[in-house]
Amino acid sequence: MSKGLADLVVLFWLTAGPAIAAETRQFQRTVGLDARGTVTIETFKGSVDVEPWDERRAEVSARIEPDTSCGDDSSQAERVRLTEIDVEASASRLKIRSNYDKLEGLPFIQLKVDGLDMACSAHPFVHYRIRIPRTARLDIQDHKSNIAVGGLRADARIVSHKGSIDVKDHDGALDLTTHKGDARVDFARLGGDSRFETHKGDIAISLPKSAGFDLEAHVGRGGLLDAGFNLAEGEWSKRKRSYEEKVNGGGPRLELTTKNGAFQLKAK
Repeated sequence: MSKGLADLVVLFWLTAGPAIAAETRQFQRTVGLDARGTVTIETFKGSVDVEPWDERRAEVSARIEPDTSCGDDSSQAERVRLTEIDVEASASRLKIRSNYDKLEGLPFIQLKVDGLDMACSAHPFVHYRIRIPRTARLDIQDHKSNIAVGGLRADARIVSHKGSIDVKDHDGALDLTTHKGDARVDFARLGGDSRFETHKGDIAISLPKSAGFDLEAHVGRGGLLDAGFNLAEGEWSKRKRSYEEKVNGGGPRLELTTKNGAFQLKAK
């Protein structure tokens, strides 16, 4: 393949493992990636552990495990065997996807729960451990995984429906959205305009006590905001409260939006 190709797309897939649910399947790939490349992860359930490092490459490890809450061993073994990890890689971009496409044609698993006939179609869990350049941009799109990111020195976006999110020692902008999952975010530095949105979950955000930022908060019915400092209340109604505040003289925008969820801002 010539070196001049702008995007070299490589699709990796797992080889079939033994057809028993008690066993998992393993996946591992290492690819070159620019220090300021972009990493995208699309997954459904399991876990995502992102470990930034100072190498100009990315290392992707994944473990596929059966969901033993749904069906017998043979039913789950087939689902583990058919679940794939897709990786598209170029010098500037890495895309990782949990691929359940081959499960779509499988019949629902029949269960009897508390005397009732039920059916389920549980996908296996995919547990990722991913090492990426410390300054690479990160984009995670998830449904209900446990997500952990520590020490990134770049902008990031994380979208999860009801997973848990733990971001530590972050230096950059962050765009985080969750429907009813909880999140904890620790900023080493608020490196750019950041946005947080939750519908029913709780989000705790820690910032250096000297950090300057422009706070813009929109708290809908059932929502809470504990800022740890006095806020100038703007628009107010029975359904919504809005706040605007220049903290420590102002700086990057910090936008918070919730309905039936809670925000906690803490200075460290």
